[in-house]
Amino acid sequence: MANERSRIPNCIERLHALHTGIEADVPRPVQANAVSIETFASQVTDHPTTIPEAFLIACRGEEYVGLTYLRRVPGLPYILSQALTGVTRQARGLGIATALKLAGIEWARAQGIQEIRTWNSQRSPLMISINERFGFIREVAMCEFHKDLSE
Repeated sequence: MANERSRIPNCIERLHALHTGIEADVPRPVQANAVSIETFASQVTDHPTTIPEAFLIACRGEEYVGLTYLRRVPGLPYILSQALTGVTRQARGLGIATALKLAGIEWARAQGIQEIRTWNSQRSPLMISINERFGFIREVAMCEFHKDLSE
């Protein structure tokens, strides 16, 4: 993203649209609300855990079709968090998420990072398989429970 912001004037707006579309497809117990462009811009440019060089974008021509980004973990300088890896619906099945995940791993390795942590829904078997292919190890999971009190 660091180079993209200087090259493309509306980079943040385009990334927000991409991120919003990808986030909408992430399986969750409760669907997350889309963040505003202002909140997104602040999160990807000003947040202390943000690493602009580790916000990687996949393009098809000038179209943004995928992203992955790594974040610092406060107090743990040799560990990064892989916040999101995703691809637009139209570009899925082409190996883009795999390439993005690999690029993130290679970037982290080059920086001397010792560990990357990530999280997946069990309802996202394709991303789980990508993570396992790269050697991510499953940890003990937590079950989340919800009780609808409106009935």
